[in-house]
Amino acid sequence: MAESQANLGLDEVRDRAWSVLARIERHGSEHFEIETNALGAVATTLAERHGHDSLPLGNGWWHLAEQAPDLLDQLAERLAGADAAERSRTGFDLALAWLIERIRFPDRRDFAAGARHLLEGRYAGDRRMPWVDANGLQATDDEQLRPVVARLRNTLEEHPELFGTHARFGVLFDHLPHDLDTHSLMRLLQPVGQALTASSVLMGGKPLGDIWRMEGVAIGNPMPGLIPFHAFLQELMLDLVGPLAESGRELRGLNTMPAPATRERCNQMLALHIIRPRHAAVSRLIHPPGSDIVIELRCLVTALIDRLADRVRSILDISVEQLPTVYLLHGIDTLAHERAGRSAGDQASATIAIAGAVF
Repeated sequence: MAESQANLGLDEVRDRAWSVLARIERHGSEHFEIETNALGAVATTLAERHGHDSLPLGNGWWHLAEQAPDLLDQLAERLAGADAAERSRTGFDLALAWLIERIRFPDRRDFAAGARHLLEGRYAGDRRMPWVDANGLQATDDEQLRPVVARLRNTLEEHPELFGTHARFGVLFDHLPHDLDTHSLMRLLQPVGQALTASSVLMGGKPLGDIWRMEGVAIGNPMPGLIPFHAFLQELMLDLVGPLAESGRELRGLNTMPAPATRERCNQMLALHIIRPRHAAVSRLIHPPGSDIVIELRCLVTALIDRLADRVRSILDISVEQLPTVYLLHGIDTLAHERAGRSAGDQASATIAIAGAVF
């Protein structure tokens, strides 16, 4: 199963999302319209903002600095006597804590809560250290988190070659190659990705991670009919960039990463009117995560953010290496928030309600 998931990596996330976009542009979609004028306007605004100040990597560290800089100071104080490697391990632990908190509160990104709970030792076996380990997860009594936390705990315990004898997520730092790229990191993180999101697609009797089924996709390719997203896995990778840098390490190949198609990003692209529902049921009904509506929307989000990034780079006359697509995520987040504030109560600002799986 891990091998099969590795075969559907970052390249397949992008390629299969683009194939769905191409199919929609040839034949149309029953569910969504693509607004090229809105896409061009958003690209122009992002280019103007980038021209004045380089866009930050909009990961958890940036949000924490905005939401609660005092917690960053507390974390630095807690780690004042630690070496660079332990600071990196703790940063890894915090990145996973953030994902756990987002499962608890899927409609808001409370990065401050993740940092606070890590500092309190909520996810550590001794209830004291700023760690995420199997014993700490076992003691988590939140009903909503129980299925995901159980899968995460099993994953940490079943892979001592990655997480050590104490089954601590942060120990992964010690087992990473020094020359690390995004493809290698994704392969190593696949067991965690499967634990975070268990789709209805089974292989060998076990559910895959954030991989879903859609008819007519990737015919003639390995694992046809499957669409990988790995959204939370990619979010986790972006949150590991800072902790790696703490020890002088670099995650190479950020330009190879597509935009993670999370629920939040789906609603951001709807708020920016780049994607519009074709009928009211898209916004009115609650959709299962494996439905064609949700899969199509997530493919459009990934492919159209790529297209948005291409336009921004064209306006600024810079390369993908100078501005990887993931560096636009913060700007898209900010613009969508501004648009939502201006159009409160506007029925055109649709959102989509998705039941079930985590992404």
